Amino acid sequence: MKKMFFLILACFALMLNTSTLFAAARPDGKKTMYLATALSGGASGALDAFDITGAGTPNTYDLVDGDTCIVTTLSSTTGTSYSYVFDVDGTDAESSPSIIRPDDYDTAGVWRLAVVSMESLALVPSTSPGFDLYDSDNPGTDKWTASFEAAYVDGADGAENSDILIYINQGGTKTLVLQFDESDDQWETSKAINSSGGFVGALTGNASTATAAASQAITDNAIITADAADIADNDYAKFTANGVEGRSYSEVLSDIGAAATAHTTQYSATPVVDDADNFDDNFTSDNLYGGTFIANAAGTIILPDPAVGMNFTIVLETTGAVIVDPLDTGTADTIVMNGLAAAADENITAGATGALGDMCVFQYRAANSWMATCTGWAEATPP
Repeated sequence: MKKMFFLILACFALMLNTSTLFAAARPDGKKTMYLATALSGGASGALDAFDITGAGTPNTYDLVDGDTCIVTTLSSTTGTSYSYVFDVDGTDAESSPSIIRPDDYDTAGVWRLAVVSMESLALVPSTSPGFDLYDSDNPGTDKWTASFEAAYVDGADGAENSDILIYINQGGTKTLVLQFDESDDQWETSKAINSSGGFVGALTGNASTATAAASQAITDNAIITADAADIADNDYAKFTANGVEGRSYSEVLSDIGAAATAHTTQYSATPVVDDADNFDDNFTSDNLYGGTFIANAAGTIILPDPAVGMNFTIVLETTGAVIVDPLDTGTADTIVMNGLAAAADENITAGATGALGDMCVFQYRAANSWMATCTGWAEATPP
């Protein structure tokens, strides 16, 4: 009786074990990772050979949402690895390598090329380290679009140097668009840079290079550059159609013409008190535009060549004879005293003995001509 009982118990255990052997390959919801060596073709080892329903033979996979597959292909000497995830509800048309449909696709279920996220990426050492980018939208087969390279240049162990190079596909040609050159310690590009933002820090380099393609006219937002090779320290600035030109003091007076008179007639300064013979040495520049010269000793005052805006006063503080002589270099100057014109280069004088307080006011009349309003003075040869 006992033997019969144990026999029945053993048979029951065997039945339980047999049901386990023929149960589903995995519990519902269990995810599986597969390996493949081709994307498509339907042959064993290809991604599209894995069955959705599990009805095929020998591929009874019964794919579920979230299954994954690593596909590694070899073309000549180049190995390529892809990572896919199964979307049980996907209905996208096949577009290799982005979308792969299983061979037994009916109404839904596709393999999607996965986006890989990682905290860091360390590439295997290479004689030409870098990576290439390919775009499936390229005409024909997928083509290279860009490269990032970081090449060792020189240097001993522990003191190596390397460059960074970025290439793009331009007109079907691999074209270098940006490089960090370690030997020059700077970024370099032969392409134009168009920025809507600002540059932080100093810009250095060749000014002609920076302005070669820029408008240099005097217009809004144009670059203003030097328009003359002889600009000097302390020059005034004059804007021209092409930039800024340096102007000296005398050139500024010439540029503004009559306006100089309006400015200089308001000139006020401490009078220059000196020997008449020292007038041409010590009574110059701004003094000739509204200043006063007080002659405290007899002698000869040599006038400068008349210029627009000149006007000054000569006052005697001496009883000695003071002569005022117009300039005779080039075209001899003329003094028109109290409305009467003297001969060219003819002087005027306060006489053998001048009187204290005798004075003359000189003003520019015309080129090579002075107008003098005087008291106590006479022409050398009265008209």
